Amino acid sequence: MARGQSVTSLKTKIQKWLFPLGSVQTIRAGLLKGSKIVVTENTQWAPLLGRWEPAMQKIMASVIKPGDIVYDLGANFGLHGLLFSRLTGQEGFLYNFEPLPQNVLEIENNYKLNKVNNYITIEKAVSYRSETVKFIIGTHAGQGKLTSEEGGKNTREVQTISLDEFIEAGNRPPNFIKMDIEGAEGAALKGYEKNIAKTFPAMVIELHSPEADKQVGQFLNFHGYTAYRFNTFNAIKFERIKDLSLPYPHRDGIWGSIFCLGPGKSLDNFQFNL
Repeated sequence: MARGQSVTSLKTKIQKWLFPLGSVQTIRAGLLKGSKIVVTENTQWAPLLGRWEPAMQKIMASVIKPGDIVYDLGANFGLHGLLFSRLTGQEGFLYNFEPLPQNVLEIENNYKLNKVNNYITIEKAVSYRSETVKFIIGTHAGQGKLTSEEGGKNTREVQTISLDEFIEAGNRPPNFIKMDIEGAEGAALKGYEKNIAKTFPAMVIELHSPEADKQVGQFLNFHGYTAYRFNTFNAIKFERIKDLSLPYPHRDGIWGSIFCLGPGKSLDNFQFNL
């Protein structure tokens, strides 16, 4: 075994001993310090030390205000949602969109541990319309995506919904959107054309493919958004995206983790903890 592999294996064994799977643990550092989560194969141990996408969390904490409405697309096990709940307060509200039952169960367990009650979870994936589609699960429930491939043992059917349908059903439109849905970003925004102008929410979007890059860039450009790239695991350092029409790997194009601001908004409107 190589030295690097040996060190990694030892580290994993120590983590499993200190924080066994299935145990309830308190987050020891970061913006969610003091919150409790159940350690699972999905969560692993990074959140306990504040190492779950720290730059992204700082952006959220700088932008979301008490009373805001937040949409979490791809809520996974609900870690970012715990932060959203704190930031919006009882005057605000959180809508989780998560199609996998095992993830929904983790959300409910983690929120119950922290007495979170300003939320609902919609057990659907977000796309451009309501339908039944295939969803392929990766190595664990935190890795999955909508697919057109033939079914296999890691594929299941899920229901989708569009944000336009959701808002037009009487739900409050968002002030902030977090979107991490493994390549379905373009489809999700296509289903938001009618209602985005109600609030022009700030958005954090994780892009996963050149095709999605193009679709998202076209949507943002049409609606007057500006976008900035950042590294979610480092200190916040924004890079203005110069050309929203260019996908990966164009240096000046749209790809990676992006922070998006609607018409008339700029980074100067916020005080970021850099």
